[in-house]
Amino acid sequence: MAAIDSMWSRDFPNLPDWRETSDEYRLPGYLGDLSARSNALRDEHLAAVLLDLVRKGERVFAVSGSSHAVKLDAALHAALDRRPGT
Repeated sequence: MAAIDSMWSRDFPNLPDWRETSDEYRLPGYLGDLSARSNALRDEHLAAVLLDLVRKGERVFAVSGSSHAVKLDAALHAALDRRPGT
């Protein structure tokens, strides 16, 4: 925690304490870029795993946050050459 406090004080001196900062709209500075990239990598990995299982004939039930399902739906259907709902 001390390392995070130190980094925050150094890199974001004019912002409230990180414990009081919401990521609802975007984290400040380079943290927003890191967050966006890690989310993209997670989504890419999730899609690859789901597609691999479906192509192997597995029946897949995946649970995710709503925004991930919405973001991946069209890509998964396109990769499987299916319309949503089929």
